[in-house]
Amino acid sequence: MKKILAIILALSSLLCLASCKDNKTQQGETGDTGIVTDSADGNTDSVDDNTESTTTVSAKKLTGVWIYDQTISPQNFYAGYYNAEITKTDVQMRTTYKFNENGSYSTAVSIVNISEVRKEYRSLMVEGARIKAEKEGKYLTTDDVLYYEKYADDVIKEICKEKQGTYIIDGNRLVYGDSTTETFALNGNQLTIKGKSQSDGEYEITLKRK
Repeated sequence: MKKILAIILALSSLLCLASCKDNKTQQGETGDTGIVTDSADGNTDSVDDNTESTTTVSAKKLTGVWIYDQTISPQNFYAGYYNAEITKTDVQMRTTYKFNENGSYSTAVSIVNISEVRKEYRSLMVEGARIKAEKEGKYLTTDDVLYYEKYADDVIKEICKEKQGTYIIDGNRLVYGDSTTETFALNGNQLTIKGKSQSDGEYEITLKRK
């Protein structure tokens, strides 16, 4: 049981990483899930002359919903846990930022094709438990199957939950109520967000206004 739970926890961590990482794929394109870092010379991808000076951007211009879509192949999404017989569906991940003019915001990661992914994720968890049980000369009961399916559902809910808080604009930085920060650049209907996390290092995504 401990080994199976370890597998589930490891896979849940993998899912969290997959939902946050991007390998400079364009919106809607399939790609790896590695973190995007700045180029070796310290420069990021160039933007056109319409990019606004982020020292003068008002909260009103950020107000609204911004989305970043990416398609992740099951091989990249599940990595070492990929099972060709079970995990066949590309995962449609969406990152959403919502900024309100009153200084509140929310962020969320969602799986657009959640029904298909949930079905495969449940099957993957149950299959791992079945293999473990058979090695011990046991078998899964109906209650066991229901337990692992619910566990899979709970992990997905944890991954996809919404985060809410407050923010202020400080030059080219977004300073959140929990003291975390991200830098941003606004280019028409495109918003580029850069940040750094202790677990995953640097990241960068470009969102489109919804």
